[in-house]
Amino acid sequence: MAGKKKIIIGVAVVALIVAFAGVNFMKSKEAPKVAMPIESDLKVESRTIESKIYVNGVVVTDEERKINYDGTGVVDEVYVELGDLVKKDQLLAKINSDDLEHQLKTARINLEMEEARLADLEKSGNTSAVSAYRNAEISYNDAKKSYENTKELFNQGAASQSEVDRTKSAMEQAKSNYSSQASALKKAESGLNIMLQEKAIELQKLNLDKLERALEKTNIRSTIDGTITQINVRSGEAFERASHMFYVENFMKNVIKANISESEINTVSIGQTVEITGRSIKGERLAGTVTAIEPGTTKPQGSNQAYVQITIALDQIKETLRPDFAVNLVVQTGIEENAMAVPFEAVLNDKDGNKYVLVQQEDGTTKRVDVIVGLEGDLYVQILTEDLAEGDPLTLTENVPAVPPAQ
Repeated sequence: MAGKKKIIIGVAVVALIVAFAGVNFMKSKEAPKVAMPIESDLKVESRTIESKIYVNGVVVTDEERKINYDGTGVVDEVYVELGDLVKKDQLLAKINSDDLEHQLKTARINLEMEEARLADLEKSGNTSAVSAYRNAEISYNDAKKSYENTKELFNQGAASQSEVDRTKSAMEQAKSNYSSQASALKKAESGLNIMLQEKAIELQKLNLDKLERALEKTNIRSTIDGTITQINVRSGEAFERASHMFYVENFMKNVIKANISESEINTVSIGQTVEITGRSIKGERLAGTVTAIEPGTTKPQGSNQAYVQITIALDQIKETLRPDFAVNLVVQTGIEENAMAVPFEAVLNDKDGNKYVLVQQEDGTTKRVDVIVGLEGDLYVQILTEDLAEGDPLTLTENVPAVPPAQ
């Protein structure tokens, strides 16, 4: 009897559960769907949009020089040390010049001797023939140049044929006189000797000038203002031109180089401002300006993108930013105040790639609005479409009714 009671009670419980489930099933079938809450932070806003590119860069020296000696020799003295600040034309080292100085003294004596010989010839010789020859040579060269210029003008339509003929005739006459004076000079032996002596003096002066320049080159000078960062010579040692003697870098003209991807380079232009941070300037934010954009591109091995190198000048020199130091850059590519903007996640894309937003309606439905985006900031994007108004609530869920659930 007790077993039957248990069975009856169990059946009754099952029946109640089934009945309860049926009632709930009917209620759920008849009741409307519960509306999902509207994303309260998704709405159309008026705000300032700043478009930025985040990229890494490296510090480089924009002005650097390898200082060398065009030859071989023994270094007499080195006047600077590593890290010294130097000025342009400052003496860095001296190459032994004993041999050159001897040659220079000899050349000066030879020049004096030749000039004395010329003076003696001019005293006893026929200088009139020499003077006539020189004047004839000058006149011929002038007439020839005038004729060539007139021909060029004639070819350009700026001179007449008669002007060409006139200058040609003058040139031929000057040439004839020049030839006559040359013949007269040859007949006048003393005059010819004077001319030859003048040429000998000219050669001596050329040799003297060459030796003076060679002697000056033994004074090794800096060609720029800067800092000595390499010294490859020592006093008393022989130097061969296989390597440079000094390396000078002007840290006052340090710049930053950065590679911008092909997808972003069209937003970069000269004059844009850049924020600079880095491990070597902890806690500081330096300012810079884009000063150059390379015309070519580079494509690293294994990369799917090409890159364009830009140059950034520091608005204020920072000595702790040394060449090859890495820095973090934020390039401001655009700014728009009072822009119509929405959060990034509110902009959706359909299967065709069209961009749109969903505006939440008062009745709980949504309205699709196709949009055109402008500047893209860190969290917000500018909307150029005029079909939206400030304050419009947005959602990410399409066609959500707003009818509350039955009580």
